[in-house]
Amino acid sequence: MSAGVPLTLPASVAEALRSGTDASLVRERLELASALEGEAQSMLWPRLSLRGSYAQTNSPLGGFGMILGQRSFDGSVDFNRPGRLDNATAAVDFSYRLYAGGADVARARAAAAQRDASAHQSQADLAEISTAVIRAFLDCRQAGRLHEALSASRAALDASLKVAQASEEEGRLLKAERLNLSVQLAQVEQQLLIADSLVRLSARRLLILLGRPAGESVELAPLAEVGSADLSKSSDGATRPELLAMRQRVEAAGQMVALAEAGRLPTVDFQASYQNEQGWVRSGSGTSWSAGLVARYNIFDAQESASRTRAARAELRAAELSLRKMEAEMDFDLARAKLLVEQADSRLRVSRLAVEQADESARLTRERFQAGRALSAELIGVESRLADARMQLAAAESDQVASRIALRRACGQALFP
Repeated sequence: MSAGVPLTLPASVAEALRSGTDASLVRERLELASALEGEAQSMLWPRLSLRGSYAQTNSPLGGFGMILGQRSFDGSVDFNRPGRLDNATAAVDFSYRLYAGGADVARARAAAAQRDASAHQSQADLAEISTAVIRAFLDCRQAGRLHEALSASRAALDASLKVAQASEEEGRLLKAERLNLSVQLAQVEQQLLIADSLVRLSARRLLILLGRPAGESVELAPLAEVGSADLSKSSDGATRPELLAMRQRVEAAGQMVALAEAGRLPTVDFQASYQNEQGWVRSGSGTSWSAGLVARYNIFDAQESASRTRAARAELRAAELSLRKMEAEMDFDLARAKLLVEQADSRLRVSRLAVEQADESARLTRERFQAGRALSAELIGVESRLADARMQLAAAESDQVASRIALRRACGQALFP
């Protein structure tokens, strides 16, 4: 946001998702899941490596092997005392797993499912971050509205106090009436100090979520209307990222069962190598290659594979139960969100009428007080009711926005239309 530009609610959410620390952590977790998937996928590919070494020895056994590898054997070699020999080896090794009982495929599929789960969970986490920003924005706005209501009440009381002081000097008003207004004005000023602290704290909380410096000033734009959710598109919340992530975790758990069961099956690997050996003491060199199959089968592993399979099946059953529980909770959240929207809309209508009534009542009472036909207690009462009505209206406006956004989230829709 540019300096001096009021911060809107959608812009604050976008800024937090772009620059906030929490959003950065979510992206890093997604990157981790993607890297783990790449690691699992790599197990499906062959391995090719280079190998090199250089050694010297006067051991008869080691030296004789070097002589043979360098193709430099002749009749002058003393098997018991070959002398100092050297050998440099450069080799290329190739290996490929032909059969692993489906373990590599299951591992790759499990990692892919976990990556998809992380992607959906990232969406859910970002929605949670957005909701936190929205709450902070609304709290900051509500604190500002509270400060405005108290400031208006103080201004009205201050004006009435000046009238009371003039009336007291003229002998038309008792001193106690003027003192009542003075005490009420002092109480409102005390409440203003508390409201000012709330404004600063709520603004600081919002700045933290936005990733801005704590001391930066922030100006909030007027609260715009948030459209209602389109219940015809996804009234059951089936597209919520939390549910999609949980379904992918169930898929990953199923693949982990297949991976554990593959531990009971044999493995077959193809291995090949090509190497060159060079010696400078005898000025010999030679090349060689080897290729073949390696099969392994665990006859007895002390129930290790069976235990892993049992654990994987238990994880799968737990994931399925968690999915069913989450589906029930999502249905409850959706029903509650619909009810809260209805309540918030009704409360907002009543609050607007209450402010209109309290404002008119305060206006008439001020006029009567100036004319000497109303007591200070009556004026204090209507001013307090007007301030309360304004604060209730600010809370109702925030609640309506929060409830509509909560309903859109419960339906699996974008938080803003």
